[in-house]
Amino acid sequence: MALERKETTVRGRVLDQKGKALAEVSVSVDGYPNESRQTDIEGNFVLDAHAPEHQYVNLHAEKKGYSAANQEHFAGKDPATIVLLRR
Repeated sequence: MALERKETTVRGRVLDQKGKALAEVSVSVDGYPNESRQTDIEGNFVLDAHAPEHQYVNLHAEKKGYSAANQEHFAGKDPATIVLLRR
């Protein structure tokens, strides 16, 4: 009997360097750019991780006027915090 690979989500928040939430940031899991999501007004996002819980996924976040960010984070319940720096 093969073990079933149960995939989960990855969630988090995007902030600027001053800790202010950033809305309308495009966030995606590397390898799945067509599944990107925009952060809400409080900077929050939820994505399919395409990985089981506790496995690292690579996140990519970008917004006009800011440098793009790439960050590893565990899939699952613990939220990621991504900081974008203004150009």
